[in-house]
Amino acid sequence: MPILPLDHPEAPIAVMGTMLYPGTSEPDRAKARACAALIATRVARKLHDDGETVNEQGLLWTFTDGGLPLDDLETRWRDGTAVGQIFKAFFALYCTDPTLASWKSATKLATITAGLQGASGSRALLYKIREPLLSVAHLWAAWVIRGGRFQSKPEVGYQLDHDFQFFLNEAEGLRHWGQTWRPERSKAGPPLPPEVWHMPEGWSPPARQAGWPIGVGRIREMFIDEDLLARACLRGPGRPKKSA
Repeated sequence: MPILPLDHPEAPIAVMGTMLYPGTSEPDRAKARACAALIATRVARKLHDDGETVNEQGLLWTFTDGGLPLDDLETRWRDGTAVGQIFKAFFALYCTDPTLASWKSATKLATITAGLQGASGSRALLYKIREPLLSVAHLWAAWVIRGGRFQSKPEVGYQLDHDFQFFLNEAEGLRHWGQTWRPERSKAGPPLPPEVWHMPEGWSPPARQAGWPIGVGRIREMFIDEDLLARACLRGPGRPKKSA
């Protein structure tokens, strides 16, 4: 399985580049690096505009990695978020009633939820974009579940890098579930394929300290309520569940 680029000078940005361009060929990896360089320069520009100090020496790598055209970046961000929503729905279906959990049902739920929120997206489109992003679906789901952001609490020593590491642990939990759980349906395989992006062997998140945010670092059970199951024409487990 491909290993996430945690040895990069800006690991969080490099991981995001991989999430947006998850292919393993050299052209794809070049685009992932270029994406990371673009994000880094945008962050540095904003810090400079806000009067913050920018370490120019630390940005030298952007000169070698940047420069490739990324005309599809906005589309890839949209598609990644959508796949994250679908995989989140898949996991919530599993928590609610494993017999209901499938990519088909999760896609149906995600389409209905998007419609309720005023967003567009057909099931045919969602099926089309899923395959190229399967290797990072767990990362996108973890990103969506945490609201698409990192947090810090400097007053208790909890930095953005700690939160990034816990995000990775959340994604690893989803990856483990996605590669090991199998539906009871005949010949059904796990939700995720064998080859997905993952953490290096021996990696572990930081030790939790007093005062750090509660709940980060792991994915809690989430459930689909009966009304949404009924709207999707899915047979519920027979008792109300807390909404995901």
